[in-house]
Amino acid sequence: MSEYISDEEQMNRFSEWWKEHGTSLLIAVGVTVAAIVGWNVYSDQRQQTIESGTAVYAQYVDATEADDKLALAQRIKTEFPGSSFQVLVALTEAKEAVDAGDLTTALEALQSAREAAPDALLADLASLRLAKVQYALGEADAALQSLQRIRNEGYQSWALELTG
Repeated sequence: MSEYISDEEQMNRFSEWWKEHGTSLLIAVGVTVAAIVGWNVYSDQRQQTIESGTAVYAQYVDATEADDKLALAQRIKTEFPGSSFQVLVALTEAKEAVDAGDLTTALEALQSAREAAPDALLADLASLRLAKVQYALGEADAALQSLQRIRNEGYQSWALELTG
């Protein structure tokens, strides 16, 4: 008896295997190709969004006219909601409001920054600054609540210092 099988027998075995597993194999290959193409499209779209957001934020930072800066801030808020760019704009607006002595506007800007923060680090930074503004407005209980929301270890020492 020979260890080798004939070409005809190999074709018959392959044909049987193909009948049993061919459809599953084609579906698996199709799903894999679709997943790879979908992921590439998603990644490209996300990269384009990040690049356009960076460009608009750079224009915002470089803007010298108040009207231009306000228009760019509004554009960032509408085109890139929930992004780091929106949070950075809100933090800048809060700083400008504090410098102008308008703590109520700063409070609103910091609350919107905290709500829009895409990650805990920016949310904790906004909470820390919010607590300072709340304390300056005489809202000590609200300031303590804002400080208790801080979870990042890097901001814990500042939160504890302000709590004291």
